[in-house]
Amino acid sequence: EITAPGVDKGEALKVLCEKLGIDASEVMAFGDNYNDVAMLDLVGTPYIMDGAAAPLRARYPLHTSRPEDVLREFLRK
Repeated sequence: EITAPGVDKGEALKVLCEKLGIDASEVMAFGDNYNDVAMLDLVGTPYIMDGAAAPLRARYPLHTSRPEDVLREFLRK
């Protein structure tokens, strides 16, 4: 893992959203660990994995064991 000060998944997602012209509030993201917090806090629909630490599951109300199931349901709508 390569890390640098001020660089995290949230910052990367901000840059990607800017490049694509997408508002982060329209983005869904899935995370399973503390290194995902910046990204999950940025997006409009954050999901935490069922196996994540209890404090993370408490912080994010949307949980899943499989992102594929969430995405499949989203695409059906």
